Amino acid sequence: METKGPVLVTDGITVTGEILSIIDFEDTGITTEAVTDEVMKTPNPVAGDQALFFRTLEGVLVILGCGHADLVNTVGT
Repeated sequence: METKGPVLVTDGITVTGEILSIIDFEDTGITTEAVTDEVMKTPNPVAGDQALFFRTLEGVLVILGCGHADLVNTVGT
């Protein structure tokens, strides 16, 4: 299920929803185009990244999706 914002999955687990690369901390190589072969480029169907946040007794655990938005943007969400 695609979401733009955070969604509570169950008590203590939240999916972030769409994470965009707003903070230019590192070059992740993601562009608005996806290369399908050497000649043709198509619009990138993935607008952003997602992650899961788990609340534990020791603190918050973050599981990155593909990590394309980088950790700085993910934690800043």
